[in-house]
Amino acid sequence: MTRVQQLNPETGEVKPYYSTGAAFAIWLFFGLLGGHWFYLGHPWRGVIYFCTAGWFGIGWIIDGINLPDYVRLHNDRPS
Repeated sequence: MTRVQQLNPETGEVKPYYSTGAAFAIWLFFGLLGGHWFYLGHPWRGVIYFCTAGWFGIGWIIDGINLPDYVRLHNDRPS
């Protein structure tokens, strides 16, 4: 999946921009397999989710509630 790039007009640096809609779609269909964590750039969390089925479904539900905050944090962090 291709991520959109965001240009910082002050510094001219380009960094990835993560879409909340795409993250929700991935969470809904592949969340128990850790797909949303792979999308957000956390492959080890994705592997743990894959091996435990999203912490037995509980972590999947919690991530669904907190997903907009996760995406916002990833978009706001410096590259």
